[in-house]
Order: sequence, then C-alpha cells, then structure tokens
Amino acid sequence: MNERRDVISSRRAICQAYLELSSENPQEAITASQLIEKSGLSRATFYAHYSDVHQVQKGIQDDFIELTVQTLIPYLRQLFLHTDRAVFQILRFFDINKKMIQAITMHGRNHTYYAECRQEIGKILLRNVFVGRITEDRILKAMILASMIMDQAKDTVQNHLNYTVPQRAAVLTQMMQEGISAGE
Repeated sequence: MNERRDVISSRRAICQAYLELSSENPQEAITASQLIEKSGLSRATFYAHYSDVHQVQKGIQDDFIELTVQTLIPYLRQLFLHTDRAVFQILRFFDINKKMIQAITMHGRNHTYYAECRQEIGKILLRNVFVGRITEDRILKAMILASMIMDQAKDTVQNHLNYTVPQRAAVLTQMMQEGISAGE
C-alpha cells in the first residue's frame, strides 16, 4: 500500500513541477532535467514513471480530459431541460480551469485536448440527450452540438473578444435553441 502512495506522490510531484515550469517557460523548452530538479525526485524515479517530457504532458492532458468529461456529464444531461443554466455551468468550468487548460494546450497551440473533449462530449450527448435509436441525424446533431460547445469553451479559455461567460452562454443557448433540439 505504501508503495502505491509513493508512486502517486512521485507522479503528482512530477506533474506539479511540469505545470509550474509550463507557466514560466514555453512547454517545448521544458526538459527532463528541469522536471527532476523542480520535483526534487531522482532521475531514476522520473524515468521509472515517464519515458520523456512529452509523456508527462500527455498524462496530464489525459487525466484532465477525464476530469472535464466527468464534471460536465450532469450539465450535458440537462442541456435541453435547463439550457441556459447548463450552458453557463459548462462554460464556467472552462473559465475556472483556464490556466490548467492553457498549460496542457500550450496556450492554444495544441488542439488535442479540445478535439478529444469534443469527441467525448458528442458520445455523451448521443447516449444521454438524443435518446432512442441512433441515427445518422442524431449522430450529426450530437457532434455539431459538441463542436459548438467546445468552440465557445476554447474561446472562453483563450478569452477571444473579451466576452464574459454569461455572454458566451447566452450566445450558445440562442444558437442551440434556434438550431438544434433534442427531439426527432
């Protein structure tokens, strides 16, 4: 049991070091030596957990994608019952976590996080919102809606046009109400 705690503690220290360094430096400039020094761990411990810096970044991104999706599920399920509230809470999640998202997306240069979230959100919508038989039309609607959500989420994180979360939520709510409904 203690060994497992050591593993978790070591990984956490490496990830924390990576996030701290990424706020100070361009991510492509972060080295394993910097991570080792910042985390206070040995080189052997670092390489026992990760083969390189990119694997650290990928692990952080994967974990945060899972957290994102799990956090958003209740709001995604309420998307057509309480649209304005659900959309606001979804965009609020991205606003609250903007520093973390900026860190794992290299300040918007890496689009993997957004693409993977879009796919997962589309799947959740298809299973939970567009109920009944899965048709091409429902798949298309779920993916369009996931794209609309992630586009606004990305703009929220990058603060394009300085719109507030409520303003973006209002725009997204209006687009949904005019363009996509959960019915047939």
